[in-house]
Amino acid sequence: MGGFSFSLQKILEYRRQLLGIEQSRLAKINQELLKLEGKKEQLLESIKVANSVFEEESKRGIEVMKFKLHKDYIHSIMRNLDAVEVEISKVKIRRDRQLKVVVRANKDVRILEKLREKNFLEYNKALAKREERMIEEFVNNLSVGG
Repeated sequence: MGGFSFSLQKILEYRRQLLGIEQSRLAKINQELLKLEGKKEQLLESIKVANSVFEEESKRGIEVMKFKLHKDYIHSIMRNLDAVEVEISKVKIRRDRQLKVVVRANKDVRILEKLREKNFLEYNKALAKREERMIEEFVNNLSVGG
């Protein structure tokens, strides 16, 4: 009797490889999300600073042209912020979809690993029974021959 061989080993290896690929995709999406959230924080900080500057200049008296420039600048930042928030929403949807793919791939791998473990236990039981029979035959042959 040869060593243990799992008939679905190649499929298990393939599924593990797919799981790794899907996990990498999820990691890239998470990195993209972190980058966008960082950009959002920067834009929020820019709005805060611009509003602070605008308030300071307004207290001292501000020209109409400067007033309009400040307002336009703040609106521009807010439009960028809106665009980033839309992109964050899209990336979160992609992340959720990819997370489901990773969970499914992980489940596929676990099922095959459990099956492999079950087959290995059955193999060991069969091997133990075979060894037991061989010992019994050996003992019986010694008793008969002795």
